[in-house]
Amino acid sequence: MTDEKYEQYAETCRLGLAFTLAIQAAMKRRKMSRADLARRIGCSNAHVTQTLSGAPNVTLATLVKFGRACGMRWKVSAMPAWKGAP
Repeated sequence: MTDEKYEQYAETCRLGLAFTLAIQAAMKRRKMSRADLARRIGCSNAHVTQTLSGAPNVTLATLVKFGRACGMRWKVSAMPAWKGAP
C-alpha cells in the first residue's frame, strides 16, 4: 500500500469513527436504542448495527438520515492536509 493510499484509508477510518461516536452520543443523550433508531429511519436493526459498527462507505444520505433521527445536524469543515498546502 502506498503512503497516499494508506493516508486515504486512515482518514476514511477517522471520519467513520467520528460519525459513529457522534451518533452514539446523541442516542445516549436521548436514551435511544438501536431498535428505536431503526424504527425512526425505517430500516432494520441489522442495518443500524452494521452502519454503527464502522461501515467505511456511509453515504451522505445515511449521515443525514441517522443525524435527523437523533435530533442532529451535521457541520462539515475542511483544513489543509499539511503545512504549506495550497
